[in-house]
Amino acid sequence: MTKKEYYTIKFRRLFNLKLSDYIDITGGLDAFAFDRRVKTPDGLSTYDHVVEIYGEDAQQFLKSLLYFNMYYDGNEEYVEELQQKLF
Repeated sequence: MTKKEYYTIKFRRLFNLKLSDYIDITGGLDAFAFDRRVKTPDGLSTYDHVVEIYGEDAQQFLKSLLYFNMYYDGNEEYVEELQQKLF
């Protein structure tokens, strides 16, 4: 199984969402679209919301997905921006 297949399957299992719907044109996670879809309340980080709704495994998976994207597209600034938004 490739990393892409692993992340696609696990994203679907954890969030019941299609990962390809949340990948932007650079190949990275569109954290803002994901945040809107999971309806994170104002004043609460996506990190905290994901833990509350989906559990710690889902939060750790989201982090690993961001790190995978960083190595995939080499855009460390983009990943840093996402991590600030999410966590």
